[in-house]
Amino acid sequence: VIIWPQKQMIAYDAKVWIKDKVFYATPRYRKSLDPDEQESEMPKVGYNSENGLFLEYYYQYPIDEHFSIGANILTGTKKSWRSGEDISYHGNGYNVILRQGDYQDTDNNWIKKKPEVEVNFGKKRINGTAWSYTPKLVAGMWEDSVKRSWHQDYTLYFDRDPIKLDKKKTLTLLLGVGYERIYESYNHSQQNILRQDVTLIKGWNSKLSTWVAFHNRQNQQRVFNYNTDDMAREFDVGFSYQLDRKDRLIYSESHDMINHKLYDRDIGIVRDLHCWQMMLMYRAERKQWKVDLALTRF
Repeated sequence: VIIWPQKQMIAYDAKVWIKDKVFYATPRYRKSLDPDEQESEMPKVGYNSENGLFLEYYYQYPIDEHFSIGANILTGTKKSWRSGEDISYHGNGYNVILRQGDYQDTDNNWIKKKPEVEVNFGKKRINGTAWSYTPKLVAGMWEDSVKRSWHQDYTLYFDRDPIKLDKKKTLTLLLGVGYERIYESYNHSQQNILRQDVTLIKGWNSKLSTWVAFHNRQNQQRVFNYNTDDMAREFDVGFSYQLDRKDRLIYSESHDMINHKLYDRDIGIVRDLHCWQMMLMYRAERKQWKVDLALTRF
């Protein structure tokens, strides 16, 4: 095993086990050590109203300490087999990723990238301050069922370390602000989007926590629905309650502040299965069910 602290590790002749059974073996295995990169070595299975019963799996093979190739595969009973492939270069403080194929966001919006390049610099601390910034740029040909466009997206986002507002550190304030510029060849448009995010979290005891949040997106008029925010101005409230050692109840509401209406209600149960987590969620306003089973610790 070779480790680059806070960056990545590469293990040679590695095996991934489920209890006493080998799930798969690989000559090289890469694991990001960046806490902002979310990765899972195991497939994600679940059910939602869009895909039906589905299986999603991302596999990455490191060629050396800098280059790796990957593939994201998703198939469901309501959707045909779709996949996206990528080649990544892991530099010193930045990643360059070339992608092609089909990709889906968390709202089940699809896009075909033909291809796309992303330069991601990760989160950078502003020296001597409590603030960090995250720059990213994306450029490529995007296509959906009705249109295609040369898409360019430049993002700069600032967020602050959590602010503890009381002596017991049970009341936490999260702040973020950003700017995004998007160009589309489809309609020769340019969007300049300003972003503001404020979240207040209260931990009442070891079982109950509540939150309120405000999200504002100025000048948001996008050509594609893929990876877009649901509302331009959003107010969220919710709570999380630990029912027992393994089960947690979550309830949240999203309010559209421009149209003055309730946008969505999510009611869910999260069950801790040691290294796995199962989530059953019902989106009341959309009348959608969602079930996820995913690896949470490795």
